[in-house]
Amino acid sequence: AREHLYEELDNQGGQVQCVYTGTWVATTGIPPIEVMNTEHTFCQSWGADTRPMESDLHHLFPALAVANSRRGNAPYGDVVQAFWSQGGSSVGYDARRRVVFEVRPEHRGNAARAIFYYVVRYAVPLEGDPGNAYYPDDVMEALLRRWNAEDPPDDAERARCDGIEDLQGNRNPFVDRPGFVDLIPDF
Repeated sequence: AREHLYEELDNQGGQVQCVYTGTWVATTGIPPIEVMNTEHTFCQSWGADTRPMESDLHHLFPALAVANSRRGNAPYGDVVQAFWSQGGSSVGYDARRRVVFEVRPEHRGNAARAIFYYVVRYAVPLEGDPGNAYYPDDVMEALLRRWNAEDPPDDAERARCDGIEDLQGNRNPFVDRPGFVDLIPDF
């Protein structure tokens, strides 16, 4: 999956862009792990740690190592008090004083649709263990629904979905039809 991600799917003229910071990294193959690595939008610690889930390109994106590390396995959320920020993404406390990761506006819808795809494709609930502060919950679902509406698919996201279909043989239906999210009452 990483070879496809960095060599063709997300490579634009020998450069790959971090989805969280917007920073471009020159590479023709898999970049050094201390520079850029692969973000599992649905975190491995949430269950995306075995195949085929861990290598499903619909939820994998290039991210600077520092941004990926800062996100860790924090759920997505609205940061009200940041302790790290770069390129429009931030890590900090939400209104409930939980540590969350807020995605830059240009990638919010993409991240939301990747999560929705994952939970439907692998039949896993989006709402997890309430005792685990780093697992998604109903608050995150409402946020992802909002991000899906505020940042609809663009030509680049549709082209990426086409490329994944060529490589993997399936599509993310939420990229093709973002309104499907509204037809599902509870992920």
